[in-house]
Amino acid sequence: MATEEVRKVQKHLELLREEHLQLQNRYYDLQRRYDVLSAAANTNASVSNGEHTTDKALKPSFVHKLMSTVAELYDKDLYSDITIHVDGHQLRAHRFVLASRSDFWGVADLSMVDRLEFTGMPYNIGCTLLKWVYTDQLDAKLGDSYILELMRAAQRFQLDSLLHRCEMLLVGRLDISNCVKFYQFADSLDMEKLKEKCSDLLAARWDDFKWEDFMEM
Repeated sequence: MATEEVRKVQKHLELLREEHLQLQNRYYDLQRRYDVLSAAANTNASVSNGEHTTDKALKPSFVHKLMSTVAELYDKDLYSDITIHVDGHQLRAHRFVLASRSDFWGVADLSMVDRLEFTGMPYNIGCTLLKWVYTDQLDAKLGDSYILELMRAAQRFQLDSLLHRCEMLLVGRLDISNCVKFYQFADSLDMEKLKEKCSDLLAARWDDFKWEDFMEM
C-alpha cells in the first residue's frame, strides 16, 4: 500500500515538472514577444518625435524580421566576418551578433579579430551556446550534465541571460538525487537562486538524505 502511494506521488511530481517546463517555455516565448513589441514601440515613438525624417513610421514587423534574419544567420556564410574554432571544428559567425550578446569573448577588441578560440570547450556545447546567441532558443530537455557544462561556458563569456535560463531549468529538476550536486555547482558559480532552492530542499528533507549523498563534498 505504501509503495503504491509512493508511485502515485512520484507520478504526480513528474506531471508537475512537465507542467512547470511547459510554463517556462511559454514564459520565455512571451518574453521574446514582449521584447519585440517593446523595441518596435520605441522605434515608432522615435519616429513620431521627429528623430527620423521618413514619412511613415517603421512597421513593428521590422523588429521581428530583424530577429528572424539574425536567427537564420546561425553558422551561415552570408555576411559572416568571423570564425569560431571549437574542439577541432569551425563555426561561422558575425561580429555584430556576438557583440549584441556580450562584450567578453576572450579578446580585447572583437572588431579587430577574424577568429575566436573556444579552447577547452566540447563542440556540442559550443554549438548549443552559439545557437542560443543567434536564436534565443534552448532545448529544455537537455541532460543535467549537459546544462551544467553549458552554464560554465555561459559564465566564461558572461552570457547572463543564458545562465539564468539554465539555472531555472535546474531549479525545476531539483530533487534529492541531485540536490547536493546542484548545490556544489551553484556555489562554485555563485548562482544564488539555485543555491537557495537547494538549501531549502536540504532543510526540508534532511532526514531523507544519506551519507553517500555527501561523499563528494
